[in-house]
Amino acid sequence: MDQSSNLTNDDINIFDYFEYGLSTKTALERLHNEISNELDNFENCHKTKGIIKLRRLLKDSFHHSSFLSLFRWTSFLVIIATFCFFLIVCDAHDSERFVWVPAQSFLLLIGTFIIIFLICWDSYLRHHELPNLVREVLDELKECSSSVTWESRNYPHLHSPLSPCITLQWTKRDNDIVNLPWSLLVKGDIILLRPGQKAPGRCQPIEDKLKGEAGMVLQLGDIYSPFVEGVGEGFTSPKARVPLQETPFVLLETPYLTNLRILLDEALNRPTTLFNKLGQNLYARGLEFFGIPTFWVLTVSLNLFRLYYDGWSGDWSETLLMVPVCVILPLVPYSMPLMWLILHWIGTASILSIYNHAKNLQKNPAGDPFEGAELKVLELPENISLLEDTKREFFNVMLGRQSAPVRTANLIHVLSSITNLCCVDKKGILSWPNPTAEKLFFLRNKAHNISRSNVFSSTTSLSKDEIFKESEVLEHNSSKESECVLMSLTHDHLTAFGLQFDDRAWKRYLFSLKPLGLNILLNTCNPETQSHYTRFCSHITCEAMYNEDLVPVSQRSVHESKLHTEIQVFSRGCLCELPKQMGFRTKAQEPFKLEHQLCTFRHVPLDMACKDRLARSLSITKLKFPFPHMVSVLLRDKCSGKLELMSQGTADIILDSCTDFWDGYDIYIYIYIYRKKIIDFYHRTSLSAYCTAFAYRPTSCTIKEDLTSFYMELPIDPTHLYHAARTPTPHISTEALYGDNEHTEVEEIVDIEDSFRMQCKQIFIGMVTMQYQAKSDVVRMIEELDSSCIRFVHFSKENELRSRVFSEKMGLESGWNCHISLLSDRTRTESGNSSRIGNTSAKASGLTLFHLSNEDLNSPELGRSRVRGTGNFYRSKSLRRKCPKFRSALEVSRALSHSAPSAINLDVAQVKFEDASMSSRSSFSEELSQNEEEKRLVDSEWDCNEDEGENCMNFDDDGFEEEDLCQGVHAQFPLSGSVSTDQLNPSSSSSSTSSSEQPASLNLFDMSNRARLPKGIENIRPHLENVDNVPLLVSLFTDCTTPTTKAMVAIMQDYTEVVVVLGSTANAENMLFIGVDPNHPQVCMREPVFVRPPPDKGPPPMELARKLNSIPCSLCFKREDRISLTQLILKFILLDKVYFNDRKCILSFSHICYSYKKNCSRHFMQHFMSCFQFLACCNVSISFIQFISVAGFLPPVLSSGDVLWLITVPVPILSISLVFAPINPAIMNQATGKNEVLVNKETLKYILLYYVSKFGPSILLISVSTIWIFSSFCEHSAGESCEYIYPANSSSKESWGGWGKENSYSLNVVQKIVGLQLLLYFVIISVGFVHRMYQLWNRNPFTNIAWVLSSVLVIVIQLVYCTVTILLTADSSNEYHSSPGISDIPVGPLVLTFLFPILLLPINELIKRREIRVNVRYQKRARLEFGTKLGMNSPF
Repeated sequence: MDQSSNLTNDDINIFDYFEYGLSTKTALERLHNEISNELDNFENCHKTKGIIKLRRLLKDSFHHSSFLSLFRWTSFLVIIATFCFFLIVCDAHDSERFVWVPAQSFLLLIGTFIIIFLICWDSYLRHHELPNLVREVLDELKECSSSVTWESRNYPHLHSPLSPCITLQWTKRDNDIVNLPWSLLVKGDIILLRPGQKAPGRCQPIEDKLKGEAGMVLQLGDIYSPFVEGVGEGFTSPKARVPLQETPFVLLETPYLTNLRILLDEALNRPTTLFNKLGQNLYARGLEFFGIPTFWVLTVSLNLFRLYYDGWSGDWSETLLMVPVCVILPLVPYSMPLMWLILHWIGTASILSIYNHAKNLQKNPAGDPFEGAELKVLELPENISLLEDTKREFFNVMLGRQSAPVRTANLIHVLSSITNLCCVDKKGILSWPNPTAEKLFFLRNKAHNISRSNVFSSTTSLSKDEIFKESEVLEHNSSKESECVLMSLTHDHLTAFGLQFDDRAWKRYLFSLKPLGLNILLNTCNPETQSHYTRFCSHITCEAMYNEDLVPVSQRSVHESKLHTEIQVFSRGCLCELPKQMGFRTKAQEPFKLEHQLCTFRHVPLDMACKDRLARSLSITKLKFPFPHMVSVLLRDKCSGKLELMSQGTADIILDSCTDFWDGYDIYIYIYIYRKKIIDFYHRTSLSAYCTAFAYRPTSCTIKEDLTSFYMELPIDPTHLYHAARTPTPHISTEALYGDNEHTEVEEIVDIEDSFRMQCKQIFIGMVTMQYQAKSDVVRMIEELDSSCIRFVHFSKENELRSRVFSEKMGLESGWNCHISLLSDRTRTESGNSSRIGNTSAKASGLTLFHLSNEDLNSPELGRSRVRGTGNFYRSKSLRRKCPKFRSALEVSRALSHSAPSAINLDVAQVKFEDASMSSRSSFSEELSQNEEEKRLVDSEWDCNEDEGENCMNFDDDGFEEEDLCQGVHAQFPLSGSVSTDQLNPSSSSSSTSSSEQPASLNLFDMSNRARLPKGIENIRPHLENVDNVPLLVSLFTDCTTPTTKAMVAIMQDYTEVVVVLGSTANAENMLFIGVDPNHPQVCMREPVFVRPPPDKGPPPMELARKLNSIPCSLCFKREDRISLTQLILKFILLDKVYFNDRKCILSFSHICYSYKKNCSRHFMQHFMSCFQFLACCNVSISFIQFISVAGFLPPVLSSGDVLWLITVPVPILSISLVFAPINPAIMNQATGKNEVLVNKETLKYILLYYVSKFGPSILLISVSTIWIFSSFCEHSAGESCEYIYPANSSSKESWGGWGKENSYSLNVVQKIVGLQLLLYFVIISVGFVHRMYQLWNRNPFTNIAWVLSSVLVIVIQLVYCTVTILLTADSSNEYHSSPGISDIPVGPLVLTFLFPILLLPINELIKRREIRVNVRYQKRARLEFGTKLGMNSPF
């Protein structure tokens, strides 16, 4: 009382705060304030560095070396010089020819400032894009803080299975413990860290916080590893361990701010895109830095020569100022920046409109999961128009109001040039979020085969009467010979949990399956066991950290030079669908009442694991077997009052606890041969799948202790304990299974040893293997990507064997050189040396494991150094002294990929078959002689009845020597090392002999070539520099962490790959280009992940967290949306169809472009670049024809007004129309190439051959016709007295030999004719640019309606322009009405002008034909390079 009286109100509030946690409103307000403050600090920091920021913005916009610059300072100087020169010339002359020059110069200057403004505006939006997006999310967060009312059911389920794609944290909110996304955690939150869990941010235990002590402070990414009782302790009897509990911590920082800082700092640090490089090379380097100086120097030099000799030139100001400016003005990218920006806005708007439109399509109700699963083309109604959506998105993009960072990410550029699509998350995106049952394994009496073949057919559905009739027949044919049955199941690719037995006559195994289904319902899928099992998983995860060598390590990370190992012990998956298929209903759980839950585990040191022959044969690979554990439930039958013990766990500890097995009709003692079969199956499937064993025992006991309050730890080697408990069992009968009074022992449980004995003498039921299933649309997506030369790369967090199996399910190559481990040798060694349990136990047992190289295995002295009996390798001291050159396998394979192909397949003795292994049977003779029945089973041949469709797996125990098994790999055998494929019934639909069904079993160990790929991220660059480029060609990287994935993506980008990263928006560690809200794993299919709150209570927590995480994502959507991931990607990359499912009408994750074909990004950007190439060629042609007039001593063939008109109106209109060409059906099969632009002799040769040859003849023809017209006009004006094209009687001081003043009307007519000719030939040449990869007769150019209309339009407006200007000149030149005009144009030039297109089209088509051949060769070469992974060490 005295202490409480001393507490102040603040202290009481503090205690209440630690007790109840923050409220949702307070937390959201705090999150809003912290993000707002961080954003203000970022912007204030930039304001203080305002000059630096402005300098960077101007550099990006106008610097000559910037790839983002569209209008460089050099172009601006040319425009200013042009403006000044025009004014000077206009001031120096009073001729009517220069009346409109001041207006032209001011219009030019105004247009320049408009362009500069738009460029600065777009650059400003790019620099402020992400801060603006953060502001939008802040506004929504502020609105949510005042309106949301979340209940515990609105959060993800507290015991949801762990998924690396979704980062959740137990947090106290509103006096409740909820599963909160990391993004919503704030400073001051009370979090509950479970043992082995990674800290979401800097945090401190509440106890230390209350005491004011520094204590332990965890940093972001640190693993919470509390003290584990009995670490390194040697004991021989079961020990009761106090369960490790979750510990309350207080967060000292807001975790989201770390990502936000990185996001804002790195927003502008994106790789330069291919199209920006092409634009830079074409306009900046080609036209500005080479073309403008060259044309300027040559033009001025020639005009100086003309002025020096005082002949046929204009005034000095016009000759030296205006004419050179008119020559170089088309080379200035004047209209190009505006076209570039507008087309980018149109392309981006079309992407966003399609994205938003497809997301709004509604889903249709579902039907039968196994009917109507075929994909069909979705025929959208013709009246569906995206014009309004595109128009709205266009203005949003132009004004910077779009909801995605399309500018910083260069959305349309990246999607159109992508070479690698990298996925960094698997569960819920590439695969279904929960693993599903794939195989069922159980033992069955061999006599049942004979009786079943006589009673039932393989396709008959069994009724209850038939089942009992069969059981009566079997009682007379019972035998103790049993066989292994392996049944396979098929997952429904449209649902998360749907299953179907492959064997249509699976009901004949119903008696074997029923106990398994009941065990699943009462233990695995019992809602009452979820909380206890979650805490047990956390406990053994922490325990497993001390024995890292033998547990599945899902992720490793190095943080502040400290090694942290995150170990994921597999959580049991929901198997409710399996009992449902067997006929169980949900009410099957009601007759039973859960009373106790028992959890057992034990450590397995490295040396004891190596007693396993498979482990020794794969000793080079660092195997990760599941941590041995068992979870049992004691249930009381409400009707009989009897206790039933249901157990599940890893097969090793389950089998130790079993003395019998259920064969479907009776109970039999299981002997060594059965244990070997089961453990072989378990070990092999555990490499690539998740295998759970099930057992059962009826018991009648008096329990005087709460068995749920502690966990049982067994000794490392509990053999002596089980031997003591394995007394002969008297109840070998079916009645014992049901726990009748006569056959059930009565036990009294008072201590831990009694609890252990109660779990002994169990009856083995069977095993279930589970695997994550790839989604069918992912498989189709990868096929489409591969056909488009886009490599799908999976960065897997799992080990190599598991990753390889899943990659095969997706359709990725996983052969000898198709995957690389990013886990370095250094990390492996450090983590291996950190295993305290393994080291301690190894010293205690005196057993040592030696990894032997090929030389060691083939050494003649090695055989003399092997020790039999224990099943382990020893290397004698004498051998080590004599052979110091012997190296470990790790040393031998240091340059090899730590993968199945390079690590497992050794060039050593293979598995022996029957003839070769007969001599080894004596190694088991002593053990087998203890049981005559066992010995008889070993020596007998087990074969399935050939006349039956039996789904059995028969194992011959040929008695392999342990040391022989260590010499090689059990190649091509799915289960036992001595199983022959002939022993499996090929006609069985449940058999696992198909390589397509079991890539892990059959194909996992059949590779005999060594790829010699690097392992470890630090060895990738040296390999690329010194060996070959195979690391850039693989599709699978394993053992990935966030740092290694980021480093590998950077390597790809450095080697000119265009990489798009795709992943989960629920993963707080991700910063992605494409974000996907994944499907969430469910603790049970009958329980939803979370319940969405009503609309008036705000969005659910996961949706709000997704908006925070998806700020850097250019595209973001939910996995269950009708529009799917690849559908969105490939719609704009390559496809022209949308596929959907008849049953659900859900698009198939790999299609998206039917509804708006013309906005496929790859197609759009190809024609985009074709548009600007055509524009550049036209502008160069305009400059070149003026330069020819200078070099040919002609008057200006184009006036300044003509030049400005052509480069600003008709030519841009004609160029833009090329973008809207119909989609090329072969676009999906074209390779995009690398992100590099090479300028070399081949490039120059290509330009000269395929561009100059297209435009050159037209320029020459126009020059010839111009001279012809001038000559005709000269003869008409001066009779026969002409010199060249100038009248002989004209004064040398007259402008342009008399054409500039006296005959200015004639000069104007010639200039307009030249302009009309140029535009006409541009239209003819543009025919070849409509379909660049097709000849005129193969693809009709009139299919491009926009081009047809634009062609007609530009010709019409050019005629109008010419007519108006000629009439204006005639009106102002009445005194020169006698000058030659339009009526005096000779017929010859006109005929030549209009007949030349007939010749121009075939010429261009011939050139185009050769160009197509070059591009086809390039595509073939690119496809060959894409599909070939032959490195330096290729065996081919």
